[in-house]
Amino acid sequence: MKDELDAFELNKTWRLVDCPTGVKPVGCKWVYCIKRKPDGSVDRYKARIVTKGFTQTEVYVDDIVLTGAKPASVLMDSTTRLYQDKSPLLSDPFVYCRLVGRLIYLTTTRLDIMYATQQLSQFMTSPTESHLQAAKHVLRYLKTSPGKGLFFPKESEIQLLDFSDSDWAGCPDTRQSLTVYCFFLGSSLISRKTKKQITVARSLIHESRISCTCQHNL
Repeated sequence: MKDELDAFELNKTWRLVDCPTGVKPVGCKWVYCIKRKPDGSVDRYKARIVTKGFTQTEVYVDDIVLTGAKPASVLMDSTTRLYQDKSPLLSDPFVYCRLVGRLIYLTTTRLDIMYATQQLSQFMTSPTESHLQAAKHVLRYLKTSPGKGLFFPKESEIQLLDFSDSDWAGCPDTRQSLTVYCFFLGSSLISRKTKKQITVARSLIHESRISCTCQHNL
């Protein structure tokens, strides 16, 4: 708490004055949380002062980004395909599963990491060192814009639009194709999903049929 108050003083965040007559001060309180490293150990203890009905909340991204890591401007190329490689298995898969689980939760508002998260979530049972490095790269990307999220302009039309696309035999391990769905409310992206097709397509035409069927069932 003292470090937080010292930072306010140093940055001249506020200026202490007497409360004017007839003015009711806005209440405030301290919010405490523990920031952890990717391996689950404690990185540091955080204290933040919040005001006005205590409705302010922590930015979720701030709790999972790597401390001290350099930000990455590029997330993951759409042609990148993770697979069950021969790099060493993680001694503690829980670290990887916990991290990917947080990324899955974050895709609710960060649809830009949906594809990368889908790729990472395929290896929850036997993650390797290369998979963990790929997950850490996503964190480095998130570090560039922790406050980024969905935007819904009030002048947007109330019209639901959907688009879909797919590749052919995109998964190196199973040869299954990947289908992507995007839903827009007017001009605002509200939902995006990347998933493997259940059936292995024997041709590009067969794959297109499966993709259309998946979209219809959705």
